[in-house]
Amino acid sequence: MAGVITVELTGLRFFAYHGVHKEEAVLGNDFEVEAFMEQAAPGEAITAIEDTINYVAVYHILKEVMQERQALLETCVMRMADRLYKEFPRIEKVRITLRKLNPPIEGFVGKVGVSYERRRD
Repeated sequence: MAGVITVELTGLRFFAYHGVHKEEAVLGNDFEVEAFMEQAAPGEAITAIEDTINYVAVYHILKEVMQERQALLETCVMRMADRLYKEFPRIEKVRITLRKLNPPIEGFVGKVGVSYERRRD
């Protein structure tokens, strides 16, 4: 292996209805997603989109998963990783971070989130 290529999408913003509280299913929340995917780099330069991880397709997968309401953020990031592995067989490692920007915690200022990292078996 000549090296590793990391394709990343950061600062993605979505509005969705994830959360365990009933009001979250009604009011929704703002979320931020980051995705990092690694693939083995060939010995020569990549010159075709078919030889890499298409970040446009990655964005659409993340967007689709974000629209599927889940009680837990952990469920979301694990489903994102599963979908990415199915779509892109060349991914060797994926790391997804999902943050809830306005968590329903009284007096809380900040963000909450989860990260999930997985290597292909």
